[in-house]
Amino acid sequence: MGEMKKTTDSCILYGVPRIHFGMEEDGRFQATPFPMCFRTVLNYMGQDFGYTQAMVYSGAAFRMRWGIENGGWDLAAIDIRNIYETWEKPFRLAFKAAGRDYNVPDITDESMKKEIYLQFIKSELDCGRPVIALGVVGPPEACIITGYRKNGETLLGWSLFQGDVPFGGEHDIDETGYFSQDKWFENIEGIMAIGEDIGKGASVKEVLQNAYTLMTKENVTVYDGMFSYHGGQAAYEAWAKTIENDSFFSGENFKQEYGNCQNDAEMMLGEGRGYAAVYLNNLAETTPYSADELRHCAALIESAAVCAWKMQDPRGGWQVTDENMARFRDAKVRKRIAELIRQAAIYEKDACAKLKGIIDKI
Repeated sequence: MGEMKKTTDSCILYGVPRIHFGMEEDGRFQATPFPMCFRTVLNYMGQDFGYTQAMVYSGAAFRMRWGIENGGWDLAAIDIRNIYETWEKPFRLAFKAAGRDYNVPDITDESMKKEIYLQFIKSELDCGRPVIALGVVGPPEACIITGYRKNGETLLGWSLFQGDVPFGGEHDIDETGYFSQDKWFENIEGIMAIGEDIGKGASVKEVLQNAYTLMTKENVTVYDGMFSYHGGQAAYEAWAKTIENDSFFSGENFKQEYGNCQNDAEMMLGEGRGYAAVYLNNLAETTPYSADELRHCAALIESAAVCAWKMQDPRGGWQVTDENMARFRDAKVRKRIAELIRQAAIYEKDACAKLKGIIDKI
């Protein structure tokens, strides 16, 4: 842990590592906010916990969601709060896997929510523990709160979106390098803190069963049934059909956000399955009775991930530029992308069959 400086109206934790898109573990790109924040905070607090673990145990490595309304174009599909029926489950699973309590403020009176949040944040920081928040700067994705000034009216921390125009919204950059946000309460959707060591982790069978369920469940309701998504094989097919649908890509019907939705789906597949393959290969080193099956499964999962990265080539890369979006509108380009989506689905279907056999042996 780094240095803590505290005054009568401020507390700042120094030395919390910055998070940013593109950080690497096992030579792979990192882009999912919560696992990045969770790993970083645990490491800062002295617990060795990797990004691969956070991706796998939370279920983020195995998610694939494609919207049902508007042809599936949904910028919220990538949010890990849409993995399970209840939005907080990925967080609880990650905390459990790390053998930690999952601490959140008890909101008994909505009119006192800001005061309750503030008391919770200050209490954690005063004890030297960074807080994970959803929002504060930019979209409601995870960030790390590392300090406060003016008795908490200003929060400091790291966000993947700080300095990002336009996604970062209004905020300043503190002399520490941390973001500085006065309007934090208007842009926050939840906070959580890493609790005490409870000494309980997730079993291998639990992790693999959860992975299998996420990759095979095709009808997914989230937020206690408020919204629905395609999942599993159904998500791949719905995604491919949307890409093939000329009506979305003609004239004024085409929207730049379609490029962002495509990127998000590729990231769920490419980044997620890439880290899933790392986990399975690592598991093969310590689970000799299923080593060959695990490696075979990992190879299939890796092949699905490779399909995602290949989707970027026909449209000239992942950037949502006018040139790349013009290519994206081309029917031949979209046909190639749809072929890769369906190829990834085949790899994943075969991987799930192999994974089921592994689970049955444990």
